[in-house]
Amino acid sequence: MKRSLIFLLGSAILGIALVLLLGRFPAPESIPFRDASPTAEEWALESAHVPLLTPHIHEYDPTDPDEALAQEDPAKALVFLHGRPADSEVATAQQDLWVKSFRVIVNNAPEKILCHAGLIRPDEAGPVCPQYRDELFATALPVTEPVVFPEPYGMFLPKGTPLQFSAFFHNPLPPFGPGGTYEDFSASVVMETVPGSAAARTPLEFVRLHIEDNLCAGAQGAVPAFTVPPATQHYERSGADAVAGDPSRYVFARDGRVVVWGAHLHPWEGGEKVTALLNGDPVAEFVPRYVGPDPWTWELPLQYPENLTVQAGDVLSISATYSNPNDEVWNGAHGMLGFWFTAL
Repeated sequence: MKRSLIFLLGSAILGIALVLLLGRFPAPESIPFRDASPTAEEWALESAHVPLLTPHIHEYDPTDPDEALAQEDPAKALVFLHGRPADSEVATAQQDLWVKSFRVIVNNAPEKILCHAGLIRPDEAGPVCPQYRDELFATALPVTEPVVFPEPYGMFLPKGTPLQFSAFFHNPLPPFGPGGTYEDFSASVVMETVPGSAAARTPLEFVRLHIEDNLCAGAQGAVPAFTVPPATQHYERSGADAVAGDPSRYVFARDGRVVVWGAHLHPWEGGEKVTALLNGDPVAEFVPRYVGPDPWTWELPLQYPENLTVQAGDVLSISATYSNPNDEVWNGAHGMLGFWFTAL
């Protein structure tokens, strides 16, 4: 019995590591993807189908023998014990393409069970943590809207560019999520594209910053999260004074302009706001808004800055603010910022 429980825990942690790395791993039950063609206006990559997803309580239960095995770090190891990762096969662009927008859809299940998703280049390292693969797009609740680049911007994909879509599903019971049991579902990322031979566009790059206690520890399977002290109001964790190599900061190598950005945190778990700081000064705040009627139903809109320019050597960092009214430390706080920028 003990051996089987240890195996279950190990499998759960491995699943988390695969999703967080968004690495190049084959997914079971992968379904065919649709390659781009010379006349294509959309390119969709669909994740593997998940046969079954059952609800869970989304909190540490010391009476559960499975969770008792992870007493050293229960929040990070088991908060997603019942979640399911699902990756697409690696697909390649069949011609030069410009991507004008990204949107994610959930097939045969409610959108709320999609915790987070991303589109990566498995052949390149990420800009802030080389253990991660390079991302073109990432999204997570409470962000629900598509990313649409204003004219004349786009992301350029040369012919032969490999892409892989990764999704992570989980369905905690109320008050953290809708619960329920779901069968045979998947998620897809849909890119609006135009051929590279069309009118030239201004190319964009994507960077995702995140706050965590163990810097760039995703390669070892840890959840990118930080702790909030007990009985704390408006606790701010900032990367403004972070050291080089901290994934909560990014140093621009060239002059540029931020075109689109969006943040991620958990308002249903005390998250209040994410702040973007340029050279230590606040330049944007991302404050979630409750839309109801359920306690887990929030929105965190994307922002399209009108004229946010940066110079080579500028440092963009983030802070996240949480309140924790409980008598225990909260180990699972999230604070992230993804942004698309262009060089000038």
